[in-house]
Amino acid sequence: MKGRISRAKMSQRERNARGRLAQLVHDFGLIRGSLSERQRTCGKPNCRCTRGQLHASPVLAYRGRDGPRTLSLRAAQVSAVRRLTDDYRRFRLARTQLLRLQRQVLTLLDRI
Repeated sequence: MKGRISRAKMSQRERNARGRLAQLVHDFGLIRGSLSERQRTCGKPNCRCTRGQLHASPVLAYRGRDGPRTLSLRAAQVSAVRRLTDDYRRFRLARTQLLRLQRQVLTLLDRI
């Protein structure tokens, strides 16, 4: 069946994705992305998800080189990723405020 990935390749893909996440955290200390929760069904006929109680798993949504991406997270990673995404948002807000101040300073200097 086209589109299916063998279990071994999925495992390697997951290892690669988690390695990329670890590299991002190590290199920058900030993560540009959003932490969210993916809800889905598993496909087992007698599972609770067939009755509407979907399985939830945390994911990091971010923009990669090829467009939007999601990365599944382990429960142990959620708090660290949340902190790093929040830090990124605070960084962007501080950067915006700094740029506004710089524009005001330039405007005042132009009046002199």
